[in-house]
Amino acid sequence: AGACLLVMTPWIVRNGVVFDRFIPTSTLTGLTLYNSWVIPEKGLGFNEVKQEILPEYNRLESEADRSGFLVRAAIAHIRDHPGDALLLVPMKCALLVYPFDMRWNLETSPIRYNPFWGIVACSALVGLWGMAPPDRRRFGIVFALLGALLLTTVVLYGSPRLRAPFDPFITLIAGAGIAGMIREKSRLQMGAVIVVNAVLAA
Repeated sequence: AGACLLVMTPWIVRNGVVFDRFIPTSTLTGLTLYNSWVIPEKGLGFNEVKQEILPEYNRLESEADRSGFLVRAAIAHIRDHPGDALLLVPMKCALLVYPFDMRWNLETSPIRYNPFWGIVACSALVGLWGMAPPDRRRFGIVFALLGALLLTTVVLYGSPRLRAPFDPFITLIAGAGIAGMIREKSRLQMGAVIVVNAVLAA
């Protein structure tokens, strides 16, 4: 926490000087939040302000004012369309383990399967499934970090880019899964990992 505060303090001070208000992160927070619930036509990962609010948005000159405006617009959209918001949650969680290198719903470029991530994800699932309670307790901090990632994913969009800082922790669980398969000589589990990756790569 101290290291995080040390890194963030200069940025917070800079925002206070420039915008004369407390902004702990970025003035793009509003746009990111807005487009994670009000989906652009091109899909998650793209930026677009809907036409119905665009005139009012364009009248605001400050980045901070525009960000705050889009935060309020996103909250209003969730309040007015709770069913749509609930349906987006599993889609965002699916993006968290999306084993392809290109963006979701990007029609102009072909998606490319990432076999490394596919093997890591499958092996991590095996590791979680076969992990004994004592091992789960030892991995407590890893699970806490993954829980924070899942919460971030639900609030924002589950882009693999947001997953990147957590890849090492997921790889640790995958390592436990691979070690378990080798130790128990589980041909069924190893075969399932290979088959799933072969199908996705085809």
